[in-house]
Amino acid sequence: MVLLKILCIYIPDKFISLVSSSCIIPLAKDLGLEDKFDINSENIILLNYEINKILKAQKDFNNWNYEMLGKLIYTLYNNPEKESNYWVLGSTYDEEGSKLNQFIEKNKIAIGFFRHDISEYIDDKEALKKFIDKYDEPKSKRPLLNFLRIRKGDMVALKACYTQGPRNNSIGMIRVDAIGRVTENPIDGYEFDEEIGHTLPVEWITTESKVYEKITYLQAISQVKNKGVLSRIFKKFEPQLNTDSISESSEYVNDKKNIIFYGPPGTGKTYNVVNKALEIIDKELYKDLINSDSKESRIKAVDEFNNLMTKGQIAFCTFHQSYGYEEFVEGLKSDGKGNFVCEDGILKEISTRASYSGIIDKNSNMLDLNSKKEIVKKNIKDKDKFNFKGKDKYVLIIDEINRGNISKIFGELLTLLEEDKRITKENQVTCKLTYTKEEFSLPPNLYIIGTMNTADRSIALMDIALRRRFNFEEITPDESLLEPIEDIDVSKLLEIVNKRIEYFYDKDHMIGHAYLKNTETIDELSDCLKYKIIPLLQEYFYDDFEKIGLILGGIGESEDDNYIVYKEVINADGLFKQDKVYELADKNFYRIKADIGSKEIKNIYEM
Repeated sequence: MVLLKILCIYIPDKFISLVSSSCIIPLAKDLGLEDKFDINSENIILLNYEINKILKAQKDFNNWNYEMLGKLIYTLYNNPEKESNYWVLGSTYDEEGSKLNQFIEKNKIAIGFFRHDISEYIDDKEALKKFIDKYDEPKSKRPLLNFLRIRKGDMVALKACYTQGPRNNSIGMIRVDAIGRVTENPIDGYEFDEEIGHTLPVEWITTESKVYEKITYLQAISQVKNKGVLSRIFKKFEPQLNTDSISESSEYVNDKKNIIFYGPPGTGKTYNVVNKALEIIDKELYKDLINSDSKESRIKAVDEFNNLMTKGQIAFCTFHQSYGYEEFVEGLKSDGKGNFVCEDGILKEISTRASYSGIIDKNSNMLDLNSKKEIVKKNIKDKDKFNFKGKDKYVLIIDEINRGNISKIFGELLTLLEEDKRITKENQVTCKLTYTKEEFSLPPNLYIIGTMNTADRSIALMDIALRRRFNFEEITPDESLLEPIEDIDVSKLLEIVNKRIEYFYDKDHMIGHAYLKNTETIDELSDCLKYKIIPLLQEYFYDDFEKIGLILGGIGESEDDNYIVYKEVINADGLFKQDKVYELADKNFYRIKADIGSKEIKNIYEM
């Protein structure tokens, strides 16, 4: 890594004085860079740069030089045990049945997707992806690429998952049939076996079967990160297993108080909000609930989200043009008797609950919200009266945050959003509210999550004061989540449509994968195009059917052509009675085909 050393010398403000991939790679994973970049030693310079950028954005680190940051990271991450990852791997191949005995006899772990030897592509990920695409097996790509992420020293459990109990109250179960440690990296140990597929060598630690309740990993291969699962399945075979893989420093870096998820419609912003709220409030519970991609797991996550809303730990509101300070913070409302009383808004209510949880000398009796508010008001300027360490966390979700008038809604409270201005912080700020004149401040255990649809309003047009106080996380269309329908490559369809939309308009108006996620038949896909996607395109392009037609693959000369959009010529002679009709020219009208079939759909993305 001579180049990285040179960069550290000549551009010290952009890079950390650290070249060890054994430190940089796990830190990059802890900081969530896996979603944006390939985490491997080939990208070590890019990862070093991104890590430096993230850390320097935090107040505690923004005055640290490259050498100080390098020493801190080396101290925290120079731990050989951090190199081990933990995996669960299925040993049953659909129609072929169980391969467990062959795995054990051959001292191999294997995956049966895509039965073609990939030896020459092991060290070239992009070439491998193209090789897989050539055989048109989209379902094989993700599990195979995950299998090739396994490294020497990783532990792998062979598993079978199922449910037990009545259908409406079943429990997820996992049977672990063997656990082993991988002895070679893919670049050295990969072999293709005609019987069991792609293999890596392994040293078996145990081949004794054991069943565990309330653990479900339905995918063929999954990396295990959940501390509880690690302890139950792997810990007894590796006493030194360190389940605290995320250091306090990286926890701090990821502890963002104000977040906005932004992206085009249908990209799963609300889906991510539910996940993020659960993760903030209880990381372990969140990991338990999402350790599989099953519908059952998602239902449990939503149920827990609703339960936390009922308890008052999560609050939800939607901004719109007429939403104001009175609904959000406090305002005068009629009491129905001809008088006006001041009522707390949603922000003030959840702030009261969150602030009261940090009061040190609390009344042990159950108090109503007004009583809690009085106690908080009495102590709000005295930092010593609060201790939020280990206290419950609270989340306020603001849907469509960009549709409201931010200055009007937040008023004087915009300043309080900053983390260092909150209760007990070094620069704590309190301000007097408009109506009650009460002293008010935000607690540090209150998190605010917003969503914004970029098709409605760009980030560039948002209130600058708000933009400065929020972290923005982009949610983009993810075509890889879409499964083929018969001979239609739905993933490719969405990818091509979005590239064309970006060409004619911008990426803020792309179409999200959620529009197509639950379509399972050609008819459902056709209806989705007719009743959801095409009307959206008409709105985007103001009924400019030339552009809409090009986005959907082209424009037919007649209804008989295999295009969704076609031209219809209206002849004036057959339409009007007047004598001088010949002076009226024929006109072209664009039509949407009533019956959209597989040929028209495939024509969208086939060149």
